[in-house]
Amino acid sequence: MGLFVQLAEAAKAQFSRDHSDYFALVRAYEGWKVAEQALSRYEYCWKNFLSAQSMKSIDSLRREFLSLLKDTSVVKSNMVIFNAWNYDENLIRVVICYGLYPGISSIVHNEKSFSLKTVEDGQVLLHSIKVNSVFLRDTNVVSDSVLLLSGGSISKGDIDGHLKMLGGYLEFFMEPSLAEMYLNLRKDLDELFKYKIDYLHRTGRIARMGAKGKFRHFFMKCRNLTSHMKRR
Repeated sequence: MGLFVQLAEAAKAQFSRDHSDYFALVRAYEGWKVAEQALSRYEYCWKNFLSAQSMKSIDSLRREFLSLLKDTSVVKSNMVIFNAWNYDENLIRVVICYGLYPGISSIVHNEKSFSLKTVEDGQVLLHSIKVNSVFLRDTNVVSDSVLLLSGGSISKGDIDGHLKMLGGYLEFFMEPSLAEMYLNLRKDLDELFKYKIDYLHRTGRIARMGAKGKFRHFFMKCRNLTSHMKRR
């Protein structure tokens, strides 16, 4: 059993090289798509300790999600334009932060080690190594800048150059001019996104009950798939 776990971890490590389970999953899926074209997808899953059924489910959900985005005119048929920045992993981290906030765990550094804490649970672990402990799965490392620009609301602290998020759970200290720049950039970004969302609503492309029903059904399927993969 120990050797099996080691082999599985080694297989996962080839996809995980930048502290992101989400990037690892995308790389595993992209490898599966290449193997599918070569008619060797089952061998690929066996070699890399992946579930063939989960890969098929992910592929189906991706196709369905793309169809929904096209139906609501969020994207057009020309995917080359909308995928122009798909190589930029920093930008993808911003999108992940936007989508998963406030699921934030802060890193607390000590002299010889570090620990992880969340606002809801306190100290948490990366792996299930203790009974009755909270552990994290599917994590993605983001910088302070990504968090400040794509996380929740920011408020000024008690002194110049002090910014706070999550009611003060997350604190950032910097030069006052830099803090002011973050606040202005965040305001501009929020206004830009609000304009884009309002435009879609004004044109009636998202505010259709049918589209809302489709999205609700789709995300229920996503949640079920995630639960299935975590049980494996």
